[in-house]
Amino acid sequence: MNLTAGREITEAGEIVVDAALARRFGLAPGDDVEFLGYAFTVAGLSGTASNAFNPYVFVRLTDLVDLYMAGDLPSDLVLDAMLSFLLVELERGANLGTVRAAIERSVPSVDVFTPAELAANDVVVIRGFMGAALNLLVGVAYVAGILIVGLTLYTSASGRLREFAVMKALGAFRGWLSLQLLSEALVVTTIALGVGAALAQVLASVIGWLAPQYLVQPLEPAVLVTTALTVPIVGCAGALLPMRRVARLDPATVFGS
Repeated sequence: MNLTAGREITEAGEIVVDAALARRFGLAPGDDVEFLGYAFTVAGLSGTASNAFNPYVFVRLTDLVDLYMAGDLPSDLVLDAMLSFLLVELERGANLGTVRAAIERSVPSVDVFTPAELAANDVVVIRGFMGAALNLLVGVAYVAGILIVGLTLYTSASGRLREFAVMKALGAFRGWLSLQLLSEALVVTTIALGVGAALAQVLASVIGWLAPQYLVQPLEPAVLVTTALTVPIVGCAGALLPMRRVARLDPATVFGS
């Protein structure tokens, strides 16, 4: 856990709460909370204890058992939900593979997962029931954003055909004009990427403040790399498309008009 406030659990009846969830309910280290009639004391706040839809609360196994036994829950629910995950902290120098094999050999009914594997499982589960809809929405938004950048640069270049014709009449080569458009496109797309990333981070922070149960991470490396490669290419293409019209322009028509 990455604690942002307070300390780790050291005493009975203590819990560590996700920081966003604690902020929503006004909790701080030292506060008392009650769940199903069982009292806990918040020992600390964790900044990384959540997945896309579920913030986590950490508690000692003995306290969890007491909670289920003391809470007003159906007996079958108590038996089924007695334990879902047990956090195991390795000693310094211990080998993960060796510890995993020893646990699974000693307790065949359990499976051992690393945090990365649990995160990958969460992704698979979410994609299973929301993947198609989310991919469609993200794809439409992604294509729309790229087209807006490309059309904006295309419109900008098309509106300057007279200017390019004058430059051509004064001896500017087509390659030089293309280089000017490419430079402009790269500057515009770089600014657009920076502004877009900043706005996405601000929006994610607002969502995290209003609805901490939803974890939004807009600046994923894979998404950033894909966008950083795609947007400049489309922007440059949009800027260079009018060059075909520039190549066919007769400079005399510009001075004649």
